[in-house]
Amino acid sequence: MKHAAPLAFLASLLYLSAGPALADMWGYNLRGNDYANLDIRCTFWADTGLKGGSTCLARQCKRLCSSDRRCKAWSSVLIRQGSRSDRIATAHGRCDLKDAVPAAVSAATYVSGIKPGPRTVQRPSAVQRFEPRTNRPGNDYDQVELDGNDPRQCQRLCDEASRCQAWTWVTPGIQGEQARCWLKDAVPSPKTDACCVSGTKR
Repeated sequence: MKHAAPLAFLASLLYLSAGPALADMWGYNLRGNDYANLDIRCTFWADTGLKGGSTCLARQCKRLCSSDRRCKAWSSVLIRQGSRSDRIATAHGRCDLKDAVPAAVSAATYVSGIKPGPRTVQRPSAVQRFEPRTNRPGNDYDQVELDGNDPRQCQRLCDEASRCQAWTWVTPGIQGEQARCWLKDAVPSPKTDACCVSGTKR
């Protein structure tokens, strides 16, 4: 019984990771528009592995952005991970706070997010309409090879085409050396796939 209180207190300090928070973009960095780069650390259950460390850092960075009126978006990155005991681990990382929403680029160790608000609900930006790690196979009417590593290029092509209703951007190296953009004249069902980023006009 003498251990009950310390364990309860410790549990209240842990960020338990059942999965990423809604709208968080795993494996993407919102590169640029930083006004603050903060060192952050957190404690989590060791058996959740790297996912646990990335999750608790992302939640901490998201809270920092939510509490700052200037912040519009954020990106967190896991730098190193250590162990305090067999059950408890610590994660050290960086939180980048942004005063605008920049382009999303693939970056395996990052988690990013956009601060919700009236403006983002009324007019979602290209990044906000991203569906990370999502493929929408089918209904293709055109495909284009793209230079660079920015899914917004594909989203922009769809926005500018009256026929286009949805799009899928394929990471460079999967269907060739360059990224590939598939434009669709209907909205096919989404499927989870790390190869791609997708989106719709609706």
